[in-house]
Amino acid sequence: MKARNSVRTKFLIAFTLLFTLGFLATELVNIAGLPFSSFNGWAGNARQEAASHLTLVADLNQNELKHWFVERFSDVQIIINNEITTADFSTLAAFSHHMELDGGVDEGSWSQLRHRGDFNRISTFLSLVKMTHGEGQVNPYETIRIIDIETGRVLVSTDDVEIGSVPDIDKNFWIENTRAGQTSIVNVALNLGDSFPHLAIAHRLMDMNKTVIGVVILEVTVEDVFKPLFETRSGLGDTGEVVLVDENSRILMPLRHSLKDGSTARVLEHKIEAKPATLAAAGYEGLIESNDYRGHEVMAAYRHIRVSPNWGVGMVIKIDKEQLYAPVSQSVRASLWVVTIGLGIMVTLILILIRQLTRPMRQMAQVATQLAGGDRSVRSNLNTKDEMGLLSTAFDGMADNIELTWQKLEHRSAELKLVNQELESFAYSIAHDLRAPLRAIDGFSQALLDDYGEALESEAREYIGYLREGSQEMGHLIDDLLKLARVTQGEICMGKVNLSECAAEILQKMKDSDPERVVTTYVAPGGVVKGDTRLLTVVMENLLGNAWKFSSYEQHTYIEFNVVHKSGRVLCQVKDNGVGFDMAYENKLFEPFHRLHSNEEFEGSGIGLATVQRIIHRHNGHLQVKSKVGEGASFCFELDSGEAGSG
Repeated sequence: MKARNSVRTKFLIAFTLLFTLGFLATELVNIAGLPFSSFNGWAGNARQEAASHLTLVADLNQNELKHWFVERFSDVQIIINNEITTADFSTLAAFSHHMELDGGVDEGSWSQLRHRGDFNRISTFLSLVKMTHGEGQVNPYETIRIIDIETGRVLVSTDDVEIGSVPDIDKNFWIENTRAGQTSIVNVALNLGDSFPHLAIAHRLMDMNKTVIGVVILEVTVEDVFKPLFETRSGLGDTGEVVLVDENSRILMPLRHSLKDGSTARVLEHKIEAKPATLAAAGYEGLIESNDYRGHEVMAAYRHIRVSPNWGVGMVIKIDKEQLYAPVSQSVRASLWVVTIGLGIMVTLILILIRQLTRPMRQMAQVATQLAGGDRSVRSNLNTKDEMGLLSTAFDGMADNIELTWQKLEHRSAELKLVNQELESFAYSIAHDLRAPLRAIDGFSQALLDDYGEALESEAREYIGYLREGSQEMGHLIDDLLKLARVTQGEICMGKVNLSECAAEILQKMKDSDPERVVTTYVAPGGVVKGDTRLLTVVMENLLGNAWKFSSYEQHTYIEFNVVHKSGRVLCQVKDNGVGFDMAYENKLFEPFHRLHSNEEFEGSGIGLATVQRIIHRHNGHLQVKSKVGEGASFCFELDSGEAGSG
């Protein structure tokens, strides 16, 4: 029969587990690194490389933006420090104020202004600045204009259409901030229909007397300012992105991805609550792993560019951690494939090796099975020179010793059987030979009393009575001795025996034999055991008979038979409220012919309990007794229940 948990299976399982655990430990170290060492693993290296790349890109973009804003403020300084601007704008502003005082302005009035020399000189100068500092550059100016501080109107602009108008970008913003003492001012606004807002950089314009007369505004499209950042984003993979926000966390350019709900965020309207953006907007700089506006886990470098006292830009350069660790996942998958293939090859080789190693084991197991089945002539006869060969030699030697010992046991068993037969014949012969003299003694004693009793003295008749009682008691002892011999030597016929029914019948017969005696009995049901009906009936007759006999002096006798089932065994108890005995004599209680009470107290031969003990032992049971003088006795024995799975 093939073993369910063979050595081959156990060895294969153990090797596979060890190989798998070793691989998992190695992969874990490769991925997560080795603690307390400089080895960071694939994940650590990927994170470190991504952090370095994001930090480098963020620093470069931050420096580039700072440089760009420095150049723009430098252009503003060129305009406000030029004598043409300060001198001619004063006269131009005075002319504008005079026109409005004379009855208002109209298109003709602004046409008249455009023909003035001071207007043309300033306009030419602004166009030259725009062409020189913006044309052909990465971020050309959309418009350069100068606003009158008194009226808020555009008096000079590179866009001739604006002359005389009030700017759409926060009409009162420039005037109020300039009058509040702001020197350099920055504002971002979104014109109707534009997807990108306009960025305006302004500076107050003063005349020769240091009086503020106007505001110089350089306006560009945010798209033109931050266009290099879009080019940077292309180096961040499919999920990389550059996010720009103002100090209120409002986005300054369109986001690359949709929001959590699938909608598209509007520039200068949507406020990002994600931690990297809020940190950048608040003026902090650093590197963080967090969730972005989509709720995805990202690694992000965040920076803040302070442009002016009233305005700054928060910049976040981020990449999804899923993309970040994609190379690690690919390496893990590749390793899994390699290990799976390697494991398959190794398992095949191990199976071949195990088959070779376990073949002698299987052969010896088969030999051991045949030997256990009774074939004592079988031998393994392995001629290998390894440990299995030594084991085979030792096993064959053990089998030879078993064969020799078995032969000796068979010889001794035959001798013992012959001796038992001789003893049994001797016992029957002794019993038969002893009965005849005893009957003769008893018969002639009775004849002597019948024929010559009147001639004998009373003392002589008493002696003859003692002689008869002795011969009769000797006859009873011989009968009990033969019964004990039959119990010991007879064959057992196993079957199911209901001891509860047997106890009830025996107690009822005892009650019928002495109807005047007050006796209360209890018999527990379910006392079904496996055993010999005849022998177990003898056990119940002896135990219940003793309980009946030794409780006869009680005014009210109580005898009970209890049953307890446990783990395929049945514990039976016979208990009474009789005279009991001293437990110091427990060991002598089961010796043949040994009695704890005299014949004057209770009749008996001392064979009953010895018979009970031998019957219980022949049923592989165990007999226990508990008693106390004057408090009755309890005899317990345990037998098989006869159910499936029991002993």
